Amino acid sequence: RLISAKLIPGFKFPFNEKNTRELIETPIILHFHGGGFVSGSSGMHENYLREWTLGSGFPILSVDYSLAPQKRFPRQLNECFLAYQWLLSTNLLGIRPTKVILVGDSAGGSLAASMCLKCGEEGIKSPDALMLFYPSLDLSSTPHP
Repeated sequence: RLISAKLIPGFKFPFNEKNTRELIETPIILHFHGGGFVSGSSGMHENYLREWTLGSGFPILSVDYSLAPQKRFPRQLNECFLAYQWLLSTNLLGIRPTKVILVGDSAGGSLAASMCLKCGEEGIKSPDALMLFYPSLDLSSTPHP
């Protein structure tokens, strides 16, 4: 889901190379939603994402990744990583990202942090900024009675 407070001339549907002649250089926010890996969608977070795009002036691309238990980890991470790689390499949105700001809440924050590690492992340019809201970063602990 692409959310923008500004008209982006190259962003037209259906997507095709003819629609991408004029690229706008702008920072972009890449958002991964929360929901404990089992629920949630970009649509459920659209209210505050609209506020963010109005306040920042940056377009936001929010990723709807596959949910558990139907799809097992690491599929979610791989989908987020592929979305990031696609964003860096495509002209189909009508923009050329000058900076990518990676944002995630809860499960989305965990995916954002993990994706940064995966960028290092794969030798891909890391995002320019990372903003995490209450992510689960250490899932190795065991509850004690």
